[in-house]
Amino acid sequence: MGKLKCFEIILAGNKSVFHPGEKVCGKVVVDLKGDMKMRSLRIFMRGVAKVHWTESRSTGSRLGSYTEHYNAEVEYFFKRQVLFGGEVSEGRDTLTEGRHEFSFSFDLQMGGIATSFEGKHGSIRYWLKAEMDKPWSFNHKTKKAFTVISPIDINKAEYQLCVESSIEKTLCCWMCTSGPISMTARSDRRGYCPGESIAISAEFENHSSRTVIPMATLYQTQAFFANGKSRVRRTKFTVLTENQNNIYILYFCKLLHTSNAPDHERDCIIPVILYQVRAITYEKKTFLQKIVIREAIPRHIFCMHSDPSVTLLVKIRFLMFHQGYCSVLAFGT
Repeated sequence: MGKLKCFEIILAGNKSVFHPGEKVCGKVVVDLKGDMKMRSLRIFMRGVAKVHWTESRSTGSRLGSYTEHYNAEVEYFFKRQVLFGGEVSEGRDTLTEGRHEFSFSFDLQMGGIATSFEGKHGSIRYWLKAEMDKPWSFNHKTKKAFTVISPIDINKAEYQLCVESSIEKTLCCWMCTSGPISMTARSDRRGYCPGESIAISAEFENHSSRTVIPMATLYQTQAFFANGKSRVRRTKFTVLTENQNNIYILYFCKLLHTSNAPDHERDCIIPVILYQVRAITYEKKTFLQKIVIREAIPRHIFCMHSDPSVTLLVKIRFLMFHQGYCSVLAFGT
C-alpha cells in the first residue's frame, strides 16, 4: 500500500450494536511511512435496504429464455464528516509521517430505520466508510459494519393477547362420507422472547372413523418485495407431535437468536421475516388441514421484559400491501 501502513475505523468501546437515537462514535486511525498529500480524509455513515433476485423467462420462440432481475433499494440515511483537509482542495494538504487518530461522531435517527437483516434475496445493512481523496491517484478506503436494533416493550397489553383460529374438515371417499374433524387452536399470547416457549392449546373433535394425530410446526418465512413482485422462502424449523392434554409447546430459543428482523412499522421495500406456528391434524401421512395460528414477526434482539436474560421479541401483526411495497406489515390467515 505504499506509504500507508494502517488505515482502519475503530468504534468507541469496540461497540458493534446500536439502537435508534444513539451516537455512533469512534476514531479513524491512519499510520503513514512517509508524508502523504491528499485533498481530504472523510468518513461516511450509511444505512441501506436492498432486495435482489432473478427469474428465468421464456421468449416463446427458439431463442430460448432470458433472466429477469428484480431490484429494490431504500436508503435510510447518508451522512458524512470531513476529518482532514476540506471539501474543495487542490491536494495541497499533507498528512505527515506517523500515526494519526481522527475522532468522529454521528447521531442515529430515532425513526425511519429498520433492524439489521441478512437474507438470501435481500439485506438491511449499516456501515461506516472512511476515504482518503488523493490527487491523481486511487483513493484509499476502509469500511466498518455495525448492527442496528429497534427495541420494543413486550409487556404492552397488545402483545399479551392470545390468538385463535379454527377449522372443520369432512372426509369423504366416493359415496361414503364420514363425520367432520374439527380443531380450534390458540396461542397463549402474541409476543415472545428467547428462553420462552410458544404454548399452543388445541381442541380436537373427531367424528370420523379415522384416527388422527395432532402436530405443531414452527416455520420461518422470508418475503422480499421489488418492482411490484415478491419472492418468498419458507423454512420449517420444528415439528412436534407429542401431546399432553392437548397442550403443545414449541421451544425456539436458539432458532431466533440468529434471525434479526426489520422494524415493519414504516413504509419500505425491505425484506420481511415471519415466524408462523401451524397446528395440523393428519391420518398416517396424509395431511388433512392446516390451521394457521397467524404469523409472528421478530422485531429485534433487545426487548424489555421481567427476565433480564431475555433479548428478543416475536410479535404477531397483520400484513398490508401498498402499491407492491410493505407498509404496515402483517399476514392474516
